Amino acid sequence: MGSRIEGPRACRPEERSELLALANLVFRVSRGRSPSIERDYPHIYRTENLGNVRVIRADGGLRASVGTLHMRIATGGSVLDTVGVNCTTTHPDWRKRGFGGLLMRDVEERARTAGRDLVHLDAGVPEWYRRFGFEDGGYLLTYELNRGNVGLLPDPADLEIGTGLARYAAQLHRIHTAEGAGTIRSEEDVPVVVGRTSPELFVAERRGQVVAYAVVQPASRLVKEHGGPPELVAALLRAVYARVDAVNEGRSTTARDDRDRVDLTSGLQVEVIPQQAGLVALLDRIGVPVARAPWHMLQLIDPAAVLRKLGLNDVAVSRRGDLFVLSGPGGEEALTRRMLVKALFGPERVTEVAGDRLLVPLSTPSTDHV
Repeated sequence: MGSRIEGPRACRPEERSELLALANLVFRVSRGRSPSIERDYPHIYRTENLGNVRVIRADGGLRASVGTLHMRIATGGSVLDTVGVNCTTTHPDWRKRGFGGLLMRDVEERARTAGRDLVHLDAGVPEWYRRFGFEDGGYLLTYELNRGNVGLLPDPADLEIGTGLARYAAQLHRIHTAEGAGTIRSEEDVPVVVGRTSPELFVAERRGQVVAYAVVQPASRLVKEHGGPPELVAALLRAVYARVDAVNEGRSTTARDDRDRVDLTSGLQVEVIPQQAGLVALLDRIGVPVARAPWHMLQLIDPAAVLRKLGLNDVAVSRRGDLFVLSGPGGEEALTRRMLVKALFGPERVTEVAGDRLLVPLSTPSTDHV
């Protein structure tokens, strides 16, 4: 007798504990890690968002799930409505039954019905997601500050440095919103999203006014997010480096704790989203070493709507069987759905139909990771 399958459907509040147990089993416990899904992704698994967590139930238990979150991402003066996808999960004993495909088709259909522009996710198994039209798109820049180049950043001597997310959350939100780049958040979401992995917040104050901030994970040597005028952000990064470096120098270096200490001899990594063009230009002018990597895998829901939102009115898109035909000042090119992601957002250049204007920078700070 076959299993009775219910879903995909929204997770019910009374199923939340079972949902977290399933996600922790697959993504944490089975990999020898502590069950931290709720702590790592509180913005996904809080009760208010359970309607966007899709589950499949069979034979009396949750067997598969996927978390989603409606997000709005600002880039180039436009705002894209997106769906972030988290933890596509199937219980190990219930795999090879097509549950994952059911969930991904459900996510796409719901995104289409809701009028979203994109679906995006961080994929551990990219080839599986490519079956559903996802492709690497957008990019994130990671700069490497070290003791040989940090002194080339602007001098923070006229800045007062403060710390503490609870104390400065409102100022962080004000600066982030004013930048108009990356994820659009509510002020209430700042402690949930920014504070979810217990980072340290540093702010730069000038004459009592907070002018820049940086969200830092000292143990991983990573600056996950920052905001403010480029010169002030760069000066704050120099001050942050000095503070973390001083802590590093003061720690014991016995064999027992050597592996746990912050090792700034190999640098402090600073993530920069490409929409923050001023800071990118400043760091590139100095010549700070940088790595470029795809941001997320993206699935385009309505390419024509995305082109309109981005103001690319002289570029048209039409269907030719399974292909999408882009037409613009530079000619015409037929692309697969996946390659259309790269045509719009890179990081690779795959067409010249609209020159540089077609490569729209897209990313979010990793604090908003789904």
